[in-house]
Amino acid sequence: RSRLVEEHHRRKGDPSIGGSTRQRPIMTAYRQEAIACAAAMADGPKRPRDLKALSPRAASILLHNYYGWFARAERGIYALTELGHAAVLSDGVSPL
Repeated sequence: RSRLVEEHHRRKGDPSIGGSTRQRPIMTAYRQEAIACAAAMADGPKRPRDLKALSPRAASILLHNYYGWFARAERGIYALTELGHAAVLSDGVSPL
């Protein structure tokens, strides 16, 4: 129960207007943070500490790369992949 309440508190707004279907992925707090990181990286590669203000889990999000949006450009620097650019454009979001 505590994990569910924590997930609810980390979410920003209510992105699932009118319920959800399987056509669009479920918007979790993790996905919101990943989108915020990707949107911030749209102008170029960044370090995890540059994204820490947007998401405390930025380093973990970039390292584990669950959605395939990030690629390691060099040591400690990450860039967006084509999937990442498409995710930022399709969700129409800006950094949090």
